[in-house]
Amino acid sequence: HRSEVKCVSWHPSKSLLVSGGRDKTCIFWDPRAASCLSIHHWHRDIVLRTEWSNSGNMLLTSSRDQSIKCFDLRTMKSFQTFNGHKRDVCAIKWHPLDELCFASGGFDGNVLFWVLGLDDTQGEIYKAHDSSISALEWHPLGHILVTGSNDNLTKFWCRSRPGDSLKDKHNARQCVYNIDGGGSEL
Repeated sequence: HRSEVKCVSWHPSKSLLVSGGRDKTCIFWDPRAASCLSIHHWHRDIVLRTEWSNSGNMLLTSSRDQSIKCFDLRTMKSFQTFNGHKRDVCAIKWHPLDELCFASGGFDGNVLFWVLGLDDTQGEIYKAHDSSISALEWHPLGHILVTGSNDNLTKFWCRSRPGDSLKDKHNARQCVYNIDGGGSEL
């Protein structure tokens, strides 16, 4: 990289790393040789996050350019761009069981849900936080998403039941915990 490195991710099963940086590039590395394998200029601004799928076949990258790119390791090509955030995309996380689905969190405090092959978001939690979302993590079974934010809150979001919309009465309940450990159910 020609400037600050913002993220690094190990491939889940291969001796391969990817890094993203302020220079707007994603670089693939061979850790055995400590050498650069390839440099990719997919984004128009700083690359903030990189996230491998569980199988390791796909890589998500997010950027300050408000986009998410999906790269297929098998073809060595970026094959889909996701646009929906109004500000930087600060966090991305693949669903643990469905390799076609992932969530993203933005500087705008919104959480968006995506499916590969579809251009539009498949769900949104508008103003999930009052500040930028810095972390996303799924429960291993995929039914709960946890978000962390610069508003000093960690929030737990349950998925909708089959047939329910994301705006149903069941998703209106959430448990909010402050950094100091005090919690309250909304």
